[in-house]
Amino acid sequence: MNPFRDEGGSHYYRQTGEPAYETPIATGARKGEMRPTTLRDARKENLFPSITTCLKGYPKAALDAWILEQAVLARHNYAPPDDAAGPIESMATATEAQKIYLGHVKTLANAKRDAAAARGNEIHHGAEAILKGETWNDQDPHLVALNEWIGNNVAGVYFLERSVVNLELKVAGRLDACVELVDRPGVWVLDYKGRGFAHTKRHGWRAKPRKTDLIQLAFYASTMDGPPRVANLYVANDSDEPRIEFKEYTPEDQAEALEALRHVVKVWQYESGYAPQVDPDAILEAMEAKP
Repeated sequence: MNPFRDEGGSHYYRQTGEPAYETPIATGARKGEMRPTTLRDARKENLFPSITTCLKGYPKAALDAWILEQAVLARHNYAPPDDAAGPIESMATATEAQKIYLGHVKTLANAKRDAAAARGNEIHHGAEAILKGETWNDQDPHLVALNEWIGNNVAGVYFLERSVVNLELKVAGRLDACVELVDRPGVWVLDYKGRGFAHTKRHGWRAKPRKTDLIQLAFYASTMDGPPRVANLYVANDSDEPRIEFKEYTPEDQAEALEALRHVVKVWQYESGYAPQVDPDAILEAMEAKP
């Protein structure tokens, strides 16, 4: 599988920032229905890739190792039935019974990944609701802890869930929150994520960050004047005990990550065979059409 291709999860935006996640079906029995926008559609409409789409191909050694571990554990915990036993040189030579067995093993291996992704969405929606002053699940101890952290540390909210564009990089995205923090001057961009935590004698419980977390934040900051400071708000998604970590980055961290992103975008454009071109006239026309 090529992580730069449209195997799933790719998102695109119009150059004015509007999401273009879906495209209407043009012909056939399902004409007019919506389907996910593909790279082919992006080429036709001169769309920008999302920051997460560009980062799909970024090396994630720890995550890849964890996914492989889940596959090994699934195979160990679910032995093949007699009709699926025996060596397999390739999927092309596998019997029907072996293909069914391997498909089940794949489902088991992906179960924890899918559960972690679902939990991440719950945390994200909960954080957004708390910051908006809307109803959230106050029976979730992790969100209760998050609500307490926000109450103690967020002095004000400038905006939430805003689409942003960097015309130089030709990339777009949707940032979580732009806030004012207590005892930390300036404007801050927050990105909240569910993450596994690890314990050490020196630091206690700490989240397991990824390089892409900072790169994503550096992109968001690059679309704003200043630029603002950035931080991740990590919430544990691998334990019943609530754990929260506020991870702030220095301006030097941001600058270094943004420089790395320039190369990541070039690799994405090279691998996908697509480099969108900025269309100033279309941008101006769209801006003038807004009320």
